[in-house]
Order: sequence, then C-alpha cells, then structure tokens
Amino acid sequence: MRTALTLGSSSPFASLRGVRVIAAIAPVKGAPPGCQRGRRAKAVGIVSAIIVGVAAMVGVGGSADATQSAGDGRPGPTRVFKPMITAFEEQNLIELNVIATYRVFGTMGLQSVKRSPATASRQRVAIRYLLQQWDGTRWVTDRLSPVYRGWLTAAQPSLSSPAWATYPSRQPTLPRSYRFAFVVRWYTPGGKHLGSRIIVPAHSGETACSVVHMKCTAAPGFVTL
Repeated sequence: MRTALTLGSSSPFASLRGVRVIAAIAPVKGAPPGCQRGRRAKAVGIVSAIIVGVAAMVGVGGSADATQSAGDGRPGPTRVFKPMITAFEEQNLIELNVIATYRVFGTMGLQSVKRSPATASRQRVAIRYLLQQWDGTRWVTDRLSPVYRGWLTAAQPSLSSPAWATYPSRQPTLPRSYRFAFVVRWYTPGGKHLGSRIIVPAHSGETACSVVHMKCTAAPGFVTL
C-alpha cells in the first residue's frame, strides 16, 4: 500500500552538510520579474501540464536505488520516477511584441519510500527536493521545495511524494547545468533520527529536455539549458 505525503510547515534540513542554500520557495513560485499575476497563475497550469506530458513522452518508470545516493544511519529503500529532472521553457508577453523565454525545471518526485529497517515501530518521513546549479567547481543549491511529510507503519509501508516545478532564482544569460537532488529522512515518532538518503540523477533516462526555443542538453546526471 502507498499513500502520498503531506506538506510540512517547517524544514528538518536547515543544516545539510555541504549544501549552500541560496533561497527557499513555496511550490511553483519565484517567477521571473516582468510576469503579470494573471500570467503567473496560468504558468502554474502550464508547468503542471508539461510535467505530465513529458512523463508520458519519455515513459514514467521507477528504479530502486538506481541513481547515485549517499546516506547515513539505516535508510529505507527508495524508488524514483524517471526522469528525475525535466528542463523546459515558458514564454511570457512582457509588453507589446516583446516575449521573454524562461527556464523552468520539473520533477515527478519519488515513486515510493519504504520503511527504515532500524525499527519495527511507526516511522515519520520527511522529503525535500533541491534544485542545484553547477557553479564550475561544485553543485550549489538554488531552490528548495516544501518539506513533504508522512508516516510509515506496518499497515502503510510505502509513501510517494508529489511532482514539483520551479524557476531558477536567477535566469542565467548563458547556458547553465542543473539537477534535482532528493533528500529523504526517517525518524521515530519522538524525533530520533533513523537514517537519511540523498539521491541525485546519474544515468541516461534520468534527465530530459522538452524545449522549442532554447538549446538544451540532457546528460546523465544533469541538464544544460
């Protein structure tokens, strides 16, 4: 049995080692300057539709721990939707006869997160997505999704997490490389840490492009747009 996670109001990931947080946002916010509110609301629908369309185009599949992952403690098994990141574009009318094209990135989320083997008791799970940009020497976190939370029990041994899409905090003037990292943590009901896992794409089929006006390259582990 599997259920979807709910949105949490605070983050347990405030001090991720090796991750420099630049900005945090709510789902599909942070539209580039110049977008009117009406167009911004319309863009949310476009983002959702494109994610669904791309998933149908490339074929949504799961892969148990098929990506690069690192963790501590005793994390449970995870399964991701493919592609882990899809790059696409959105166009907005800034003024008469002036159209701006923006980079947008989406993910289908995690297909399943299962119980940590550390305990047979009820477990709390927290999941967050990190949009990361390559700065020439390392991956830097540019956007944070909300925290998605849920419970794992003997009767409910698996959870799924929702799709999410976002703009970079700044639209680059030159092509840049991006990826999503998924952070999953397991806790006891009292808050004791059981294990954690950081998952990033690393293989073909885990990144995808769906663009018309921009040049995009989907490489194993990242997209360049």
